[in-house]
Amino acid sequence: MARHNLALVIVLCLTLTLVSCGQSPESPAGNNGQNHGEAMDSSFAHTNRLIGETSPYLLQHAHNPVDWYPWGDEALQKAREEDKPIFLSIGYSACHWCHVMERESFENDDIAQVLNEHFIAIKVDREERPDLDEIYMSAVQVLSGSGGWPMSVWLTPDLKPFFGGTYFPPESKYGRPGFKELLLRVAELWQTRREDIEEDAGRLSAEVAKMGALTAEGGKAPELEVFNQAVVQLQSRYDARLGGFGTAPKFPHSLDIELLLQHYVLSGDAQSAEAARGSLEAMCQGGIYDHLGGGFARYSTDAGWQVPHFEKMLYDNALIAKCLVDAHLVFGSEGKVDFRFYAEQTLDWVLRDMTSAEGVFFSAYDADSEGVEGKFYVWTPGEIEAVLGKQDAELFCEVYTVTEEGNFEEKNTLHISKPLAETAHEHGMERAKLATFLAGARAKLLEKRAERVPPGLDDKAIVAWNALMIRTLAHAGVVFERPDYLQAARSAADFIVARFGRGEGRLHRTFRAGEARNPAAADDYGLLLEALIELYEASFELRYLREARGLASVLLRDFHDVENGGFYYAAADVENLYLRPKKAMDNVLPSGNSAALHALFRLGRLLDDSALLDIVDSSLVAYSDALARFGHAFPVLLQIVEARHRPREIAVVGTSGEAATEALLAVVRRQAPGSSVLAFLPASGDERAAALELIPWLEGRGLVEGRPAVYICEDFKCLAPLTDPAAVRAALQRQP
Repeated sequence: MARHNLALVIVLCLTLTLVSCGQSPESPAGNNGQNHGEAMDSSFAHTNRLIGETSPYLLQHAHNPVDWYPWGDEALQKAREEDKPIFLSIGYSACHWCHVMERESFENDDIAQVLNEHFIAIKVDREERPDLDEIYMSAVQVLSGSGGWPMSVWLTPDLKPFFGGTYFPPESKYGRPGFKELLLRVAELWQTRREDIEEDAGRLSAEVAKMGALTAEGGKAPELEVFNQAVVQLQSRYDARLGGFGTAPKFPHSLDIELLLQHYVLSGDAQSAEAARGSLEAMCQGGIYDHLGGGFARYSTDAGWQVPHFEKMLYDNALIAKCLVDAHLVFGSEGKVDFRFYAEQTLDWVLRDMTSAEGVFFSAYDADSEGVEGKFYVWTPGEIEAVLGKQDAELFCEVYTVTEEGNFEEKNTLHISKPLAETAHEHGMERAKLATFLAGARAKLLEKRAERVPPGLDDKAIVAWNALMIRTLAHAGVVFERPDYLQAARSAADFIVARFGRGEGRLHRTFRAGEARNPAAADDYGLLLEALIELYEASFELRYLREARGLASVLLRDFHDVENGGFYYAAADVENLYLRPKKAMDNVLPSGNSAALHALFRLGRLLDDSALLDIVDSSLVAYSDALARFGHAFPVLLQIVEARHRPREIAVVGTSGEAATEALLAVVRRQAPGSSVLAFLPASGDERAAALELIPWLEGRGLVEGRPAVYICEDFKCLAPLTDPAAVRAALQRQP
C-alpha cells in the first residue's frame, strides 16, 4: 500500500478551504437559522454528558442528539476500549460559525447517529482548555496552512491527530465536503486503511512537536538591531490611509500598537507614533467600537473599520483600553480623537456589563442576537428618528454615517466618517456643544437598545483575561485618577488569589457558578503575575509583590524548560496531553512564553533578582534565531529586548498621603509608557524596612534635605535625586 506524506487529507476530500470563526464563506449559511427553534425543541429530548459542565459553550450543546463527552478520562478510556477514533470539536460561546455548525449538524439527528455510531465525540471550550486548543490548532495549521473555529479534528485513541478542519456544512457545498459524507468516509478509512492513518498521525504529531522545539546552543542575546528590523517590518504593514495593519479583515493588533508606543517613547521614532496613533483613531471612530454602550468588537470585516464581527471579548477590550490610556499619555487629548474618552467609556462598560457579583470579569458577549449576527447593534434612520425626533436624528445620522441604504444587511453600524470638529464647523457649532448633543442622543438610543434581546453572555471568568483587565484598570486608575478603577482591579485580583487556588500554589484557570475548574496555563500565571506588579506600582501595597513572587516560583517549577529555555504552555502535571505545547509567537494575546518571560523580566528588575533575569536572558538567547527571522511575530519578546537595552528604574521616597510626595507621584505615574519599573520607599517606619527587604536596590535612597525625592536610573546610570515635580517631568520626558 502506498505511503503518503501527511496527505490522507487528499483521500478524504480534494478541496478544503478553511474559514475562521466569523469570516463567512460565500454563502448564506450564517443566516440559515429559520429552523433553529424546531431543532432546539426536538433536541431537548436528549441530554448528554455536557449537562454537568459549567462552561456556557459546553452547556449550549448539552441537549444535542450527539452523545458528547467533555474532555476527560471517561471519554478517552471509552475510545481506547472500543478502538474508535475521536471526533474533537473545539469552539467557544461567542463564535458565530460554531453556532451555525451546531444548528446545521450537531442538532441534526441523522448526523448525530453517524457520530455516535462511529466515533467518540468530545466537545471542548477552547477558553477553558487553551492547551488542547493550541496542540490541535497547530495540527490543523500544519495540514492546511490556516485554522479557526469551530475546529474539527479527528484523533486516534492515543490522542494523535490525523485529519482536521474548521466549519463543515451538513451537505457538500461552497467547495467544502459535507460533514455527514466526511464522517462516513473517515469511518470507512478507519476500518480499511488503519495503518495509513496511524502512520500519518505519527508524522503529523512529529511536525507539531517541532513547532515548539528550540535550543540555546551557539546562540547569543538578540541585539537592538533585531528590534529595529521588526519595527520596520511592522511599519511597512501599516495602512496609512485607513489605519490598522494589513487588509480586511482587520484586527486591532493591540500588542503591536503597545510595542510601537513604547518604541516611540524610547526612541522618538515618528513613524511608530503615526502607526500607533492612526490605528487607534481609526478603531475609535469605526464601527468596531460600540458608540452607544462602549467597548470594542472582535475585528472589522472590512478594511475601513465600518462593519465589525460583533462579538465583544474581554481580552480585546483590556488590551485596546491599555493602548488608549498610553496614547492619552503620549499624545494628550487634542487631535482627531480624545483617547481618554474612549478608554473610560470602554472601562465603564466593563464595570457595568462585564463584572460579576464577586468582582471578576466575564469573558465575552456573543455576536448573535435572536440567531442573527449583529441584530442588537444596528440601526435604520427611521429607528433613530423614532427616538430622537426628525431634526436631531438628521444630525446624529450625519455624524454616525447612518443612511437609508445601510452598510450591513440594509441597516447601519454606527461609525464616524469625519472628525467631529469638521462636522461642528459645518453646522456653525462649537465642538464641545456637538459633543454634548451627541452624548445625550447616545444615552437615549442606548436606553432604547436595552429593550432589544441582548446577545448571549459568556459569564465564566478566565484568569489570563481577568489579569489583562486588572492591569489596565490599575494603570488607568492612577493615570485618570479614578479610584473606582483601582478598586475594581484590587477586587478582581484578591478574588482570584483567594478562590482560584488548587493546592501547592497552583491555580485553576476558570470560575463559574461558584466553582473553579481546569488547570491554569502559562499565560494565566504570567499575566496574573504582571497584573500584580501593575497593582503594586499603582498602590505600592507590598502584598501584591509578595504574591507575585510566589506565583513566579510556581511558574518556574511547573512550566520552565530548564534544558532548552522558554516555558511550556501546560504544566507538567496536566494529564491526557500527547505532547506539551510550547510556542512563543504572539497572536491576539501574548503567548504563554511571552507572558511568562515579560512578567519575570519586570519582577526580576523590581526585586533586583539576577536569577530571574538570567532565566529571561537565556530564553531570549534560545529564541534569538526566530527573533532575527520573524521578529514582528514576537511583539512582547521584542518589548523585553528593547527594555533590556534601554532600562529605566524609578524610585520615589517620601510619606504616602503627604502633599509633596503625592505631587511627585502624580508626575511619575503619568509618565509615557516605556520600559520603566517603579518602586516606592516610605521615609521611615516598619513599611520602609519591609520595602527594603523585598526591593534591595532601594537601599541608600532617602529624603533630600527633608524633602521627598525621585531617583531615576536609566541606560545603566543614575541621575541625581530630584525633588521638584517640574524637574522630574522634564527628566522623564527626555529621550534616552
